[in-house]
Amino acid sequence: MATGRTVGKFTKLQIADANSAGTLRDIQVATFADVGFKSGDVIDQTALQDAVQGFFTGVEMYEIPITGTFDTTTKVSASTTGQSPALSGSHLVLKEINNGSSPLAFGIYIGIQANWSTNDPVFGITGTTANGCLLRDYTVDINTMMYSAIIYGFPGSAAPTWGTAQLS
Repeated sequence: MATGRTVGKFTKLQIADANSAGTLRDIQVATFADVGFKSGDVIDQTALQDAVQGFFTGVEMYEIPITGTFDTTTKVSASTTGQSPALSGSHLVLKEINNGSSPLAFGIYIGIQANWSTNDPVFGITGTTANGCLLRDYTVDINTMMYSAIIYGFPGSAAPTWGTAQLS
């Protein structure tokens, strides 16, 4: 693990695809919004007939808007520690998981001064039947050939965490 500051070119996204094994795929991402989550959000649970407002507080929620180049390259297995991203076609992966209902694994890997390696920061969650992320709002701008989408938490899921190990 290197220490210090870094640049965006050493950041990669891995997300599970729609197959039954939830194989992780590296996809090209041009921009991420803020990575992390809002803690302490307040959710209004007031019903129309309630005389008093009801709130549910302290829920950790996250939404990570992403953009990238539209790509139909064949899917390949994700890269591992110290490797540059093994890119799968963003369109082939994202179109299958858009508006899905099964939680998926994802990880945002931040390489420090080089390709990500074990002990460098990673933000994500391993997908299980009850935990993971979903993806919505996958669209393609035909003029620029760029996609956009939003990664967000599966309802009731544990929150993703910051760590230093590769997700599975």
